Amino acid sequence: MAGCAPARIVATGGGVRDRGWIQALADCMGVPVTRASVPEGAALRMAWVARMAAGLESSLDDAAGWFRHGRAVYPDESWARACARRYQQFCELRAAGGPFEARG
Repeated sequence: MAGCAPARIVATGGGVRDRGWIQALADCMGVPVTRASVPEGAALRMAWVARMAAGLESSLDDAAGWFRHGRAVYPDESWARACARRYQQFCELRAAGGPFEARG
């Protein structure tokens, strides 16, 4: 609906510790999900931005060393198809002005 199609997702935060959650995200979005190797990766990046604001760093490019990613988790095609069907049902219900409940 946004008019763009992601090629991959980079996930950070506590959820990256749960392989099942990452797998579900990949299945629902239909693209690989790369996990941050350190769940706090986004917070570390923002700490670098704060250092830049304080005049302690001069380039955002130097923050790349603070973020490392793990292996990508790829969508399971059978689950991805099921998610796509459910999403289509949701879109149809929303367009019809009906309740947001699954059919079938």
